[in-house]
Amino acid sequence: MLRIEEHMALGKGRGSATATIRCRDTSTVHTSINSLDSIMNVIVLEQSKSGIRFRVEIAKGGGGFLKALRKIGLTPKTPFEIRDGWVEWSIECDQNNARNLIEELNEDQIPHKILSIKSKEGESLLTERQRQVFELALAEGYFDKPRRISQSNMSEILNISKSTFNEILQSMSSKIMNEFAAEIRKR
Repeated sequence: MLRIEEHMALGKGRGSATATIRCRDTSTVHTSINSLDSIMNVIVLEQSKSGIRFRVEIAKGGGGFLKALRKIGLTPKTPFEIRDGWVEWSIECDQNNARNLIEELNEDQIPHKILSIKSKEGESLLTERQRQVFELALAEGYFDKPRRISQSNMSEILNISKSTFNEILQSMSSKIMNEFAAEIRKR
């Protein structure tokens, strides 16, 4: 397991990172890291029987994040871990950047799994009016199968036209489906 505690991109593929590797044989870790062409320098910060903590300087063109992340302009939050060839990143971005990142990963044929997608705290998925319609439709059984209330009756209760009710439903559905698409696909 490799844990990247912090990283700094310096441009043109250069950078630095502080990392910890948990392993039993720490003697070969330093040699292995130093033998990589992409690593200019390794500084051991701590060493114990259970692992080694070190800082590396990455050479020009020697690394950095996946092309997809660089292209979209996203940087994973630290710390993050790499286990058995998989990395688990937390990335904060808007819906469009998330969608673009997934498209880039797919285009580059990079295997990936979306574990979860969350809205920022305090950021509401639905507008206040959409939320009112959603809560009322839920309470009245509009989303039940079979429906307990018709569109016409919902429109009457809300004092809006049937077409306005449909527009609000379509807008809500679009937001909800786009927000939770990855979660839905996963299940």
